Amino acid sequence: MSALNNETFIDLVRCMRDAQKKWFRDRSPMDLGEAQYLERGVDHWLEREAGLRATPTLFDKKENA
Repeated sequence: MSALNNETFIDLVRCMRDAQKKWFRDRSPMDLGEAQYLERGVDHWLEREAGLRATPTLFDKKENA
């Protein structure tokens, strides 16, 4: 990974965590959508750039719950 990619990933994760914290604080549907969108971006980056398989996100619904 190049330094630019590392910086991009760090910024993306920082934005994702900020969005998650905002959602947990306010419980706004708009904040939830933003957090989910950013999580998908982090998962996509991990799969594409680091070759890692995505894990379930914080907001994934449990199957058969």
